[in-house]
Order: sequence, then structure tokens, then C-alpha cells
Amino acid sequence: MAKVEILIPEDVSKEFRSISEENWQMLFARFVSTKLDEVRKIDNIVAASKATKEDVDLLSDDVRSAIVKRMLKK
Repeated sequence: MAKVEILIPEDVSKEFRSISEENWQMLFARFVSTKLDEVRKIDNIVAASKATKEDVDLLSDDVRSAIVKRMLKK
């Protein structure tokens, strides 16, 4: 088993202290496993994609514009 050290904000750390180490290990392992599955799925989609670099750049520009518009509305 690998050991991982993470830095967390103090307010979050206070909440962590109420949970046993065994439970944290289980929660963290599930979280990492879930995120790795998501990354694998995305990698598979990207690998099968026929999008060109230009298509990706255009989509990226559209996403950035939408994010900026959403942030300006807040």
C-alpha cells in the first residue's frame, strides 16, 4: 500500500479529526478510485475522438467565453 500526504486548510482539518484514520483511508481510496475511473473514461473518449486541433481550440474558446459570461453575471 502507498502512503500519501496531503495539505488541507485548518478549518477542514478540524472536521477531519472527528473521523477515524481507518474511515479516512477508506474514503480517500474510494475518492481516488472514482476519480481515476473518470480520467480513464475521458482518456478513452479523447482517444476515440476524430476532432482536430482546430476543433478543440474552437470548443475551448466557446467554453472560456461561456465561463466568463457566467462569472460576470454573479
